[in-house]
Amino acid sequence: MQKSTSNIKQIVKIKKNFLGLSSKKIKEVYKVINKPRKDKPKINMIFKGLSKRQVLVSMSQADSTKLMVLSSKHVVNINKTLNDIKSNIMADFI
Repeated sequence: MQKSTSNIKQIVKIKKNFLGLSSKKIKEVYKVINKPRKDKPKINMIFKGLSKRQVLVSMSQADSTKLMVLSSKHVVNINKTLNDIKSNIMADFI
């Protein structure tokens, strides 16, 4: 009973957040949210010093230009997400 109540709450939450979605689309979103998680993708990381971490992400020239135009917004969003998951890591710059 606990699991079905939790499922219903998740479906209601999806419906509240996406008012314009049809029931078919809500079902698809629910399936995506609750599908079994696969292994996390591996990202090449370089550790510099004891407390600093750099993450290198390869991308095309066009993508890197788009990223740099809004880099300050990205840093703010990254830090907000890290704060939301109660991480002690913080992004300084891109």
